[in-house]
Amino acid sequence: MGKPLYELIYGSVQTRPFTPVKLSDLLAFSRARNQNLDVTGVLLHQTGVFVQVLEGDEKVVAALYERISRDPRHKNVAVFRRGPIQARQFGSWSMGFIELDATALRNLGSWNPILQKGSATTPPNAERLRSILATFR
Repeated sequence: MGKPLYELIYGSVQTRPFTPVKLSDLLAFSRARNQNLDVTGVLLHQTGVFVQVLEGDEKVVAALYERISRDPRHKNVAVFRRGPIQARQFGSWSMGFIELDATALRNLGSWNPILQKGSATTPPNAERLRSILATFR
């Protein structure tokens, strides 16, 4: 049996707009780094707001999140959920990326944790966010 798995889901707001090239560069860097760290996950973006899922070894994910949380390219960093998981939801993605367009937002229904600041931080809502994120695999 391998090491226990850990998941951290957080959201943040960008401090300055990302051009498509800058976003592509960020994803390329993150994918390479995450692959070396055996971290998987997904990054969702919608009008300057990010939600990211990180999965892997607890110490590795915690250290990665600490570095990410200090990055000046975003602010209002908030953890929605952290804790052990049985299996990776995004095991085939070193860092998947989804731009939340109108169709994706409709799929979220009337509850959108990205647009309703703080709504994902309660345990029931964090689990709901986790379930919703799984639909983007």
